[in-house]
Amino acid sequence: MTTTTPIAPLTVATHGFSTHHGVALIEIGEEGERLLALGHPDDQQVLAALSAYHRSIGNRILPGGQLLGLLANGVERTWGRAEECSTGEYPWIVEDATAEQPGAQPVTWIDHEWLEREEAAVLEQCPRCDRASRSTNWGWGPGRRTGAPHHSCRACAYRWPAAPLYRAVLRKRSVRPTAATACFACQCSTTTWCDEPHRDTGCSSMPLHPIVGRPLCRGCRSSLPPDTWQQLVDAGYGTPAAGPEMAERRDLWLVRRAHDGIAPDQAAREWTRRLALVARRAG
Repeated sequence: MTTTTPIAPLTVATHGFSTHHGVALIEIGEEGERLLALGHPDDQQVLAALSAYHRSIGNRILPGGQLLGLLANGVERTWGRAEECSTGEYPWIVEDATAEQPGAQPVTWIDHEWLEREEAAVLEQCPRCDRASRSTNWGWGPGRRTGAPHHSCRACAYRWPAAPLYRAVLRKRSVRPTAATACFACQCSTTTWCDEPHRDTGCSSMPLHPIVGRPLCRGCRSSLPPDTWQQLVDAGYGTPAAGPEMAERRDLWLVRRAHDGIAPDQAAREWTRRLALVARRAG
């Protein structure tokens, strides 16, 4: 019969742990749906460590009643011991134990999978009301056939693309040409119509825009006057930048601000200032 060998203490197997506010945590499960904490931290320590852990992996836990539910039903303080995995699939496993068993240590299980989370980003001010925002959600925005993380202001509901954090790269990158049947500025094609408000205009053809030089559907062409499209192109719309996401989010920003009545050259200067400010805050 194959047996497992107890490892005492459990803390010798902490190569995969990360420590937050004095609490050592490690993901357990195929999708990391549970966290194992060493010791029996109190509720305040659990919340502080859990929040810091999610920030370390790029998330922010949304406040609300779910956190109270976590403390009531999702935290189990018990005892366990680390043992060598007999199958060799994992370096060690955690077995339930009682406090009296040799090698047993206090452990806390945290079921955090169902908590609502947002992708965290560097703090930015809302361009409309100047309120601060640190959280983003992935989504589509006007002005480029791509998705990107967007801030959403909790005060005025304004939504704008988050500034990416990349060092400048002095090299050219290849740009895959956009298919003639796909609109450069939104997600529609001859087989997939735009979302509102363009849907009622139809997407039957995607001719090259004479100013942008990219295929644009009728809805996107008519969303801004020709002189604004010219100003966008003059400001660098539709051209690659230092990195692929840098160009995409810059385009999203330029058109977002153009829809708000901000001149593209002014929006381009705003974008440059945003990158510098975000880089300072991230550093």
